[in-house]
Amino acid sequence: MNVHDDPHSLALMKFGIGQPVPRTEDPVLVRGAGCYTDDLKLAGEAYAVMVRSRIAHGIIKRIDTSAARQMPGVLGAYTGADLAEYGTLKCIVPFKNRDGTPMRMPPRPALPTDKVRFVGDPVAFVVAETPLQAKDAAELIDIGYEPLPAAISAEAALAADAPAVWDENPGNEAFFHEVGDRAAVDVQDGGAGTDFHATGLTAVSFDDLAQAVTIVGDGTNAGRPVTFTMLGVDNGSLPGFFNLVLSDGYAVSGTLSSGSIQLR
Repeated sequence: MNVHDDPHSLALMKFGIGQPVPRTEDPVLVRGAGCYTDDLKLAGEAYAVMVRSRIAHGIIKRIDTSAARQMPGVLGAYTGADLAEYGTLKCIVPFKNRDGTPMRMPPRPALPTDKVRFVGDPVAFVVAETPLQAKDAAELIDIGYEPLPAAISAEAALAADAPAVWDENPGNEAFFHEVGDRAAVDVQDGGAGTDFHATGLTAVSFDDLAQAVTIVGDGTNAGRPVTFTMLGVDNGSLPGFFNLVLSDGYAVSGTLSSGSIQLR
C-alpha cells in the first residue's frame, strides 16, 4: 500500500484539476429529500388559484363566478367587488418629481374592477379544498372584456399618443426623479445616454478598471418592464446623474452604493 504523506501531493489529490467534486445538492434536488411549501400539509388547508387577464389592456364588462362556486370542494370565488372594503394597495416609498411635486399614485386595488392593464393582471381567484378542485373551478369563471389599445414597451408607453394605463395618469409617467448634476454630465458626454431595461431585481455594477458597466437581471417584474437611463460616468466613479422613468404607474426604488446601482 502506498503511503501519501506529502502535503503537496495530498493537496493535488484533493484540489487538483480533474478531481471529482462532491454533489451536495443531490439529496434535495435529485433524491427528493428536500422540503418545500408544497410539501407541507396542515389541518384544514385550502388552495387558491388566480384567474388572470389574457389581454394587455381592456375594460372588464362582466365577471361571472356562479358556475365556479357550484363546483365540488370550492370554498369561495372572489372578485375585486368582494375585496372593495379592504381599500387599495399603498405605495411605501413615494418619490417626488424633479420639480418637487409628488409622484402620481393612482388607486390600485388588489383585484381590478374597471379594467385590466397588463397580461397576467389578476381579476379573480378561487379557494378550494384541493389544488385540482381550485383549478377546475377557476376555468369556469366567465370574464368578458372590451379590448383597448396597448403599448408593448416602456418607450411606446411614454409616446404622446400612447393609451393611458391609468386614467388618472395621462402620459403614463409615474415620476421623473433626478440625482446629481445634470449640467456636469451633459458637458462630459454631450447629453448622450445609455438605456438599460430592468426586469425584476437587477444589479448594475461599474468596473473601475475595465471602465465597463455590467448588468445582471432576473425575473420579469410581473410583466411590467421599467426603463433605467444612466447619463454618463465621471472618472470611473458612479454616474453623476441618473433618472428613473416608469411607464406603468408602479414605484421603483433606486439606491446608490459604492460601485453599483441597484433597482428593485
